[in-house]
This record gives sequence, C-alpha cells and structure tokens, in this order.
Amino acid sequence: MQEAEAGKGSRIQTTIRLPRNVYQRAKSLIEEPGSEIGTFNDLVVEALQAYVRAARRQIDDAFSIMSSDAGYQQEARQVAEEFADSDWEALAAAGKR
Repeated sequence: MQEAEAGKGSRIQTTIRLPRNVYQRAKSLIEEPGSEIGTFNDLVVEALQAYVRAARRQIDDAFSIMSSDAGYQQEARQVAEEFADSDWEALAAAGKR
C-alpha cells in the first residue's frame, strides 16, 4: 500500500457515495481558475492520504505519551511480570510442535 500512497504501483477502482453538497463543493475547488487539483480522483486520493497520515500521527502521539508516562510504565512492568511465567510456558509449548 505504500507504493499506492507514493502514487506508484497498482491502483484499484471503487465507488463512493457522497452527499451532493460535498461533491459540489469539491468539484467547485477543482474547477476554480488556477486550481492545482487535476481531477476529482486526485482530490479524493490526496484527501485520503492526508487523513491516513493524520490518523497515524495521532496513534504515534498516543504511544509517545505512554512512553513518557511513569504510571503507565510501572503498570506495564507489573503486567509483564505477572504474565512472565505463562509467557514462558506458551513459548515452550510452541517449541514442542
């Protein structure tokens, strides 16, 4: 999927249903003189890519906050210690297969 994000690689065709007013506003952006948006498809692809990047940033930011949260770190260590024996048992059982 990273290839598609970079504008390379294979593409798929899909159908979307949009509220009429959203479509009309988007279409008017494309048709404005001097618009750098080539087609409606270009606009949709760029908008989806921006949304995915923003969502990933939010997830990364949340994990970043957890990494500096002393309370969370303590709780994570405690959970890891509590499950250490069962983790080793599961690993040993997987190795016997």
